[in-house]
Amino acid sequence: MKKLKMRRIDLKDQAGQLELDNLMSALGNQGNVVSPKGRELTKAVFGEALSPLQVVERVCSDVRTNGLDSVLHYTKQFDKVDLTHANIRVTLAELREAHANAPPKLLETVRRIKQNIYAFQVGLVQRDAVQSL
Repeated sequence: MKKLKMRRIDLKDQAGQLELDNLMSALGNQGNVVSPKGRELTKAVFGEALSPLQVVERVCSDVRTNGLDSVLHYTKQFDKVDLTHANIRVTLAELREAHANAPPKLLETVRRIKQNIYAFQVGLVQRDAVQSL
């Protein structure tokens, strides 16, 4: 098994706190870290550099306003896939083929994730609620 390399930061002294501050600044604890390639793509699509949150807000707003046309537009811009109203739907035959060709480990993982989500959601349901009539 490959050995895990992990940086240790000792917070007992000021140097450790400075190292942690620098790390947090580099990682962007608000989810605002954008790679140079990502920044380039954002500028190409929106004409300006945007934070990830601004990109999501803009895309969601456009999709809310323009629906599928915006989905198709952003799919082409971000994913370089040219979908149309005619070819966006996956046929039953395509689904069956994809399922047949999927690695068993992937299917097992997807099923486990599905079960975990289901169990979590069921856990949110109030079971002890009583309503008197």
